[in-house]
Amino acid sequence: MDEFAFLPAWSGVASTMRRHGWSDSPLGTPDRWPALLRATLATMLNACQPLCLAYGPSRAFFCNDAYLPLLDRPLETVLGQPLAIAWRAQWADLEALVEATYDGRGGSREDMPRRLDRDGLEEDTWWSSHCSPLCDEQGAVAGLYCITQETTARVRALAALHDLNANLERQVEQRTRERDRVWGISRDLYLVCGFDGFLRSANPSWASEMGYAPETLVGRRFDELVHPEDRAATLAEVKRLIRRVSPDDFQVRVRRADGSYRWYSWTCTPEQDLFYASGRDVQRRRELEELLRQSQKMEAIGQLTGGIAHDFNNLLTGISGSLELLQRRLENGQHDNLERYTGIALSATQRAASLTHRLLAFARKQALCLGAVDVNGVVAGMQELLLRTLGEQVQLDCRLAEGTWPANTDANQLESALLNLAINARDAMPDGGRLRIETRNLSLADGFVADLAPGDYVVLSVADSGSGIPAELLDKVFDPFFTTKPIGQGTGLGLPMIYGYAKQSGGHVDIVSEAEHGTTVRLYLPRFGDEPVPAPTAAPAPHAVPGAGPSARGEHVLVVEDDHGIRALLLESLGELGYHVREASDAGSARRLLEGGGPLDLLVTDIGLPSFGGPELAALARRLYPALKVLFITGYTRDGLLEGLVLDGETRLLNKPFALHGLARLLRDLLDGRAS
Repeated sequence: MDEFAFLPAWSGVASTMRRHGWSDSPLGTPDRWPALLRATLATMLNACQPLCLAYGPSRAFFCNDAYLPLLDRPLETVLGQPLAIAWRAQWADLEALVEATYDGRGGSREDMPRRLDRDGLEEDTWWSSHCSPLCDEQGAVAGLYCITQETTARVRALAALHDLNANLERQVEQRTRERDRVWGISRDLYLVCGFDGFLRSANPSWASEMGYAPETLVGRRFDELVHPEDRAATLAEVKRLIRRVSPDDFQVRVRRADGSYRWYSWTCTPEQDLFYASGRDVQRRRELEELLRQSQKMEAIGQLTGGIAHDFNNLLTGISGSLELLQRRLENGQHDNLERYTGIALSATQRAASLTHRLLAFARKQALCLGAVDVNGVVAGMQELLLRTLGEQVQLDCRLAEGTWPANTDANQLESALLNLAINARDAMPDGGRLRIETRNLSLADGFVADLAPGDYVVLSVADSGSGIPAELLDKVFDPFFTTKPIGQGTGLGLPMIYGYAKQSGGHVDIVSEAEHGTTVRLYLPRFGDEPVPAPTAAPAPHAVPGAGPSARGEHVLVVEDDHGIRALLLESLGELGYHVREASDAGSARRLLEGGGPLDLLVTDIGLPSFGGPELAALARRLYPALKVLFITGYTRDGLLEGLVLDGETRLLNKPFALHGLARLLRDLLDGRAS
């Protein structure tokens, strides 16, 4: 009978065990070994992981084939020997673990170094040992079972990571020292602020540049230091930071300790629940930019003189000459053909009004009355005027798309823009050509057209077959006072006016042109509402010589105008129409008339009255006459003057100069509750 039949035949350790003399061993011959030892040896020798075993009171040593590389001498010299002999090189490190295991507790030792010979080369390796007690049937500890695992790769990786961390710490320390130097010596303002709005720290420049000791800023809200007019924009940027969107650089005014303000350009970045901000003083740069703008403005005024002065002198000559001839004929009793001179004067005043409107629109001073506008209807209504403007040599081709949406814009300014584009096209085609006007609906996705929000738009396209614009000049066409026409034949305000009008409407304008191949200008106007407008109908030709206009129906009107001449014209014109008119030259006189009582249906007032504006007067009048209709008239709309003013069916605005027949029609529409 084979006493080693329980051992695997393929194992080299099993072969050594068969040759080993066990008779002198404390364990005795294998046929006397307990079943626990035999079963444990069979399991261990079949394992691939390094394992070893100590058994019996002598703690006789056994191991499997995978453990052999860990022995520092031949297996024959340690097989069956006490564990202290087999582990003599590590006994000092492992003795406590062995004793604990024989006491029934077990344990581990991690990452113990071992220098091994591998392929003829000495190599430092690391191993972990996990020992468990081996108990017999009575539960007594009969031996020790040890699982060994190489951890060389992990130890080396941890060492490399430690070195990397140490290197990173050195770099961080270096960067921190550099940052601290910048923090301390920079003239820029640095701060750390929480998303709750309270400052965490500030650099010393706050003392030298702004007069604040940095420690006094800690715990204060950052917006306390921002100019009140800039706080809303600043808070909007902070909200972008909270959403982890790094904002573009932005400029705000920061309050100094002495109460004055300076402009700073800020760059911010978020980090956890904080944001870090760097501010650079741009006060001097802004002052220089303002000086440059003033210089450019003076240069522009010089350019303006040649065109505007020439045009106004021509218009004034036509008006004064016509009036002089009219007066001379009346003095001589010649009453025939007088309408010829009045027609010349009226035409000149209309052209002067158009010129001032272009100036105001360019300066963004002309208030827009936004509402639903039928673009097709505007084009159709202007066809006769456009034909007269273009002349016989230019063919007009209108292609108006069906179902075009209403545009949210100002009808009068749209007419002015279209007329300007037609005039530019005519001048670009001195030998004749074709002008094509098209309309269409367009739904834009985000980013489809630069500087234009996504949404629905009505596109008005005006294309000519003229000389075109050279590529080097195309970027300048929207610059104020830039013109390719000779001095006296253009002011350079047409396209800038159209640009300003488009932007005020919430739209956009672009231009495509090539020398000798014509020019196309496209107006993008935002859609109003969701319903298509009806098909265009023919409108009466504008600028026809009118009659007096619609008559009154016994209504009572109060006219408030500080200019005596204009007030006299209004009184006479409204009186001719049958209105019951009272007058006031200032707000104080008007207030006394209003408080004095009497019937009143309509208030006609200048907006810019001295000491007490037209809107305030209208508010007072409506407290006394709740159903009162109001017509504001103005020749110059200052910034903010119309802010908060609601133009609706009860309130209208009329720009000077205006035709008296147009005033009469507007009054009738206002009193009758009709849209005009």
